[in-house]
Amino acid sequence: MSNIFQKLTCRKWVLACLVLLLAGAAFKSFYDQPSPFEDYRLNGKCFRIPAGYVVTYIASNKPGGEDYLGMISKWPDLSPNSYQFYHPDPTSHGPFEDRGVITISIFSNSPGNVSGQALLDRNVEIGGIKNLNNPVKDKLGFNEYYGIINTLYEKEINNIKKVVSCSPTLNGHLKSTCEYKFPLFVQDENKYLYEDMIDIETGPQHLKDMFEVGEAVRAKVLSWMRC
Repeated sequence: MSNIFQKLTCRKWVLACLVLLLAGAAFKSFYDQPSPFEDYRLNGKCFRIPAGYVVTYIASNKPGGEDYLGMISKWPDLSPNSYQFYHPDPTSHGPFEDRGVITISIFSNSPGNVSGQALLDRNVEIGGIKNLNNPVKDKLGFNEYYGIINTLYEKEINNIKKVVSCSPTLNGHLKSTCEYKFPLFVQDENKYLYEDMIDIETGPQHLKDMFEVGEAVRAKVLSWMRC
């Protein structure tokens, strides 16, 4: 009887240990899963951003310091696409042109947080616009200014100058990427410099609808803002 009791007790201990091991494995598996969201803070504002967007985050951790958040998305659904950053396609002629990739950057308290007018003025100061007094009107309604490297495409909307800067390809004849800077908050549109700014960069195929893309990006970013 004593031996039988000991065997039963031993089996209970073994069973209990197995249960604990399995429970521990399940607990570890659950908490090892990547979080569906990540929290970021820029200039006192907090954002809860779904996984798969962010590739760079630099925080100054001091009031008034320069903060930066870099993300990669895809048009038109603005789905996360940081995978593109870590696994570039060697057969692609360029992710911006071929894949509809959009880089989204948020800058706070940066010297580069300039409005369209400020961007034009800075180029004028360095003598970087060749046809300042004779812009070319293109078929999309932009005034084209030829800079030292980039071409600036300016259009006035609601009395606000908006400027897209496009860089040439290596052969110097075609646009390769286009960049558009605008404030995080729409009420800051009439400011010369921005405290918080969104900078998007994408392929030249979006020059025609760059401002609409910008509005969609702004709405997406603000939907992540929690404080």
